[in-house]
Amino acid sequence: MNATPNTDKNKSLEDELLDLLASQARKVMIPAFVVSATIASFAAPFVAKLHWIAWLVAVFLILLARRIVIPLLAATTTIKRRDRLNIIVLLSFLHGSIQGYSLTFFPQMGILQQSMHSMLMAGLCMAAVVTSGGYLPFFLAFVLPIMLPLSILWITSLGGSGLTQLDIGVALSIFLFFAVLVSVARDTYQQFRKSHEDRRKLREAMDSKTRFLATASHDLRQPMQALSASIESLDHHALDDSARSIVTDLHTAKEDLSDLLRALLDISRLDAGVEDLEKTDFSLYRLLFAVADEQAPGARDKGLELKFDCPENAAAHTNPTQLKRIVSNLVENAVRYTASGSVQIRCGIKGDRNCIEIADTGSGIARQDLDTIFEDFHQLGGPARSHKRTGLGLGLSIVRRLVEQLGLDLDIESEPGRGSVFSVSVPKATKTKRAKPENTGIPFEFPGLRVVVVDDEADVATALQKMLQSIGCSVRTADGTETVLGLVQQQVPDVLLVDRRLKDGDDGLLLIDKVRQIFPALPAVLISGDTAPDRILEAKNAGIPALVKPAGLEEIKRSIAQACS
Repeated sequence: MNATPNTDKNKSLEDELLDLLASQARKVMIPAFVVSATIASFAAPFVAKLHWIAWLVAVFLILLARRIVIPLLAATTTIKRRDRLNIIVLLSFLHGSIQGYSLTFFPQMGILQQSMHSMLMAGLCMAAVVTSGGYLPFFLAFVLPIMLPLSILWITSLGGSGLTQLDIGVALSIFLFFAVLVSVARDTYQQFRKSHEDRRKLREAMDSKTRFLATASHDLRQPMQALSASIESLDHHALDDSARSIVTDLHTAKEDLSDLLRALLDISRLDAGVEDLEKTDFSLYRLLFAVADEQAPGARDKGLELKFDCPENAAAHTNPTQLKRIVSNLVENAVRYTASGSVQIRCGIKGDRNCIEIADTGSGIARQDLDTIFEDFHQLGGPARSHKRTGLGLGLSIVRRLVEQLGLDLDIESEPGRGSVFSVSVPKATKTKRAKPENTGIPFEFPGLRVVVVDDEADVATALQKMLQSIGCSVRTADGTETVLGLVQQQVPDVLLVDRRLKDGDDGLLLIDKVRQIFPALPAVLISGDTAPDRILEAKNAGIPALVKPAGLEEIKRSIAQACS
């Protein structure tokens, strides 16, 4: 039975030491037994058969006991850490004592066998420095029952009749060797302690970074939502050509700003290790079709043909959300650097893998740039910007991080002047389903729809109110649970649009739950700048559509239609 060590990210020094000792106990069993068998072969011609066989069996049993007991001790939480370490030290002493017992063979062996035996014993002691992590109680418990008798045997001339200078020299060498091993073990343990402290500080820094990202993500997305909603509202007003052109430019600037914000936060979240990477089976056809549908307008605006070729039964096993980000970034990048011709999304099946390819007829990539295009802020064509924004150069660096974290394979084939092909290899799903693309239309009537918008920031709430009013909705606003409870009792809304993080610790998910205690099954949509995976999962488990700010009008309409259907 293999026990699994404690994997708590906040492990103590003792926990990490227990994990190390458990790992080494698994690894050293066979090498240590091979060394012992070699010693037994040296003794066999000189020692009674029953004697060396019994010793070898004892060695096997103590190694087996260590192999089983130490991992179990590392995994259990019912015994105090210090007590567990004391038990392991006792096992180490028993192992060292049994190995040291082989020195009773010395008086009967020849000088060559004695010398080889001594070297093998010294080798076991030297290896103990590494396998113990330099932890002195464990190390000394094993080494002392070996080195002390060994040095005494040599200084007493191995039971012979006379003491020679060679015997004294060997005995002194053993003492010095032991002293050196103790010093090395002490240094090794200090390094082990330092590494543990460095890891602890790194975890604290990463936790601080994660908390900062959660706050920054929310605070940065709030004004972006107000801006997005205000611009969407203008779209539904009668405007002259000049004003319409300004609104179009505002739309472009808003999308550019959203993309930049999203890229910067994505990079930070990936580096912090807070992204959801849970893997599942899903329709790859549907995912790739959705990417093609989303990227088609951008391709059309540049006069490019966006081609799509994927078997309808294609299914994959990985994280669908992150794979979609990978493919979307690759397609967006292909569209950006292709001046004319086409971009193609295609998928083939090779053995137990799906091979997704994004091919373009763009300018291609020089060989010397293939190793640098995945670096942060790297942009092809030099640092000079064209009249049209080309991004921060983070799209491919996000792709690289996601591919590495999901354990996928990414290849590039490119030739200047002839375009590029990016290939992503993804495991096939265990079960495949024939899947048609979902209907992305919104068969839902919005004029007259009664909506309560809940957001503790007045400018965001007002902007959302105006945006929904521009499509005929009747909208009231609130800033928290108590206000909402008053509004819904005056007039029951058709749907709630609720921010997740509200003032004074108020929570959008709990707000919806309290309202539904009065009006069960009242439709609701969460909209938040908080992108923490656990927050998103909570909304998903509650069966509530969740949007991430800044959300556009079409996204909000789609989610409202989903909630009300």
